[in-house]
Amino acid sequence: MQPNNKIITERAINLQGTYDNSLEFAIEQVSEKRTYKTQDRVLAKRQAEATLQRQVSNLVNGPALREFWPVSVRQVYYTAITHGYITKGEGDYERVQDAVAVLRADGRLDYEAIVDNSREHPRCNFESTVENADDALDRVINEAGTVKVNRQTAQPYFQLIITEGAGTVGQLEDVANAYDVPCIASQGWTSISLLYQLAKQMVWIQKVFKPQDIIIHYCGDYDPTGVQVPIKMCARITDIINQKWPDSEVSIILNRVALSEKQILDRKLTVQRMSKPPKTASSDWTGVGGDIMLKCEMEAIHPSELQKMTRSAIEAFYKPEIYAPIAAAEEIEQHRLVTKLESLTQ
Repeated sequence: MQPNNKIITERAINLQGTYDNSLEFAIEQVSEKRTYKTQDRVLAKRQAEATLQRQVSNLVNGPALREFWPVSVRQVYYTAITHGYITKGEGDYERVQDAVAVLRADGRLDYEAIVDNSREHPRCNFESTVENADDALDRVINEAGTVKVNRQTAQPYFQLIITEGAGTVGQLEDVANAYDVPCIASQGWTSISLLYQLAKQMVWIQKVFKPQDIIIHYCGDYDPTGVQVPIKMCARITDIINQKWPDSEVSIILNRVALSEKQILDRKLTVQRMSKPPKTASSDWTGVGGDIMLKCEMEAIHPSELQKMTRSAIEAFYKPEIYAPIAAAEEIEQHRLVTKLESLTQ
């Protein structure tokens, strides 16, 4: 049975009073509904963004992350997951990234709270300039009283830290500096130039400190690449040393501090499923819980946990009783240096 167009049109006119036919009325009604729905979605999105911004601000400025400044956006992301503010859904990392950008722009988050060492930034250091020679000498004398003996002096092992995540360097340095352990960011597959510089430094370390071994404490993602990088890196450094300095007695020991499958499972860290299986099978890669498609990023572990693990790794090879007598003589050496420098001004 065909509908009565006259009746439909009359109903439309009665309801609106301005439509020529029922089709025009129906189109307008649908358009209004879509407009309301769009407005509702926009409003809901803005409210969700505002909520996430408050949550991120509380995380970075609060007890969760404040003492570990600067932190990376990825560390903020995983901390937000731990607190249940977001899920591992598609686009959630970008939401956190956007929230951080807004918070920094409007002053709710200090610019120094977030680190981004993945990009090269121009270095501005005006404090290194001096007014004249007398000013330069005064600075040297003032700093002479704070000169310290390297804490790795006379230790059986010389230690250094290499971390895959550039954003974690500052947090690891907070621990490493107490032992004068250098901390370097590799940022994934290390360039040949950096490997050569590391090899060159290790030859120098061997000559000056004469350690039994050089320990590389490595921190990186637990994924097929992250497992292979430190192994191949140490092998390449050894090859360079053997080629350029064949008489050097450098011996390298690799100690993986983070991450491992056990650490991930014990701490119930947030894992991610890879979109594609590893290109090459490796006996070093077993995945997480037997699933080779699961991986975990280093930033998933809280900075405090990473610091504890790093400190334990360093102390396992560090003998404080060796440094104690050196530290006792440190003040005497500082006084001698200041006296010699002051004699130059007389």
